[in-house]
Amino acid sequence: MQLQTMMIKMVLAWWLFSNLIMAKDYVLLVGVGEFQNSTLFPKFDVQQDIEKMKNSIGQRLDSNHTIVELVNEKATKANILSTLRDIAHKVTQNDKVYFYYTGHGISHNDSIIWKYLRKLDRNERGFLVGTSAILPYDFDENNIRDSIIVGSKEFAPIIRQIDEKTYESEILLDACFSSLLARGERLEADFRGKKDKKYKNTTIISSTNRTSSGSKGSRMSDILSKCPKNKSFKECIKKSKSSDSFRVK
Repeated sequence: MQLQTMMIKMVLAWWLFSNLIMAKDYVLLVGVGEFQNSTLFPKFDVQQDIEKMKNSIGQRLDSNHTIVELVNEKATKANILSTLRDIAHKVTQNDKVYFYYTGHGISHNDSIIWKYLRKLDRNERGFLVGTSAILPYDFDENNIRDSIIVGSKEFAPIIRQIDEKTYESEILLDACFSSLLARGERLEADFRGKKDKKYKNTTIISSTNRTSSGSKGSRMSDILSKCPKNKSFKECIKKSKSSDSFRVK
């Protein structure tokens, strides 16, 4: 009986040890402060944001981790989505994922983008209603639909997959209108009686329309770079003086 108990304990210890060894942290840092062709939005230095977040997240990583940086010309729509999909494919229940985006975001109500949406056929304008989008390096205002990353159709499905596979993920979105980006369904679905499915293992911190990486004031990277290792990013945002400029889910 004692031998059997000892064997069970050894098996359990090995299982726990194996899981700890196999656990991995995945980090994807994306910064877009300029565009390949478009001059619709002002340029700004995203490298500082990326470096601050790399250092802050780096303090929280296990020894087994991978960090991918996509900044400006590397941050094309294809690269961002393919890297996210690759992470979603690889993660397991023992892993943790960090995604950080600093750049520009748009929505259907964005006055800057509306005149370009008006050029589309009336039946084609609704792809941004109830959701939002982030802009990659190859954004083109004359081809909006195909050159942005739409939350409900392209971004949220991947984040949903990560949420279902990993034990924890943090999605950090420092862009205007980004609070709607990670929704699984478009906003108008609520009015049809369908509630947006909540994430189980994911924390989402997003900027409101008033404060984003391209604006003056406290950026997300400024706040989180000063966040102590023993506190969560969620706690630091909520306790900051600029907490009303961010949304935490």
